[in-house]
Amino acid sequence: MGLWPLPTQPIFPGSPSYRVRSGQPCIRGLRVTVWDVLDMLASGMTEDEVIRDYPYLEKGDFPAVYAYASQAGRERPRIETSV
Repeated sequence: MGLWPLPTQPIFPGSPSYRVRSGQPCIRGLRVTVWDVLDMLASGMTEDEVIRDYPYLEKGDFPAVYAYASQAGRERPRIETSV
């Protein structure tokens, strides 16, 4: 349970740089969060366009963003509803 960085994942929750963006998961200690990247992609930008706007990001950051978001989505608490 909890958030992770796998050794190959460049996302660092819990590190000092993690606190830079109000507790949001940052990519490789940069000031770019998983949610920043996902918002850009959801708005229609391609990975190459994101890299053009943020040249310190790398192609290898995107699989980590997707994996982190996928895991975070699974960790949401379930809400029981009566049927």
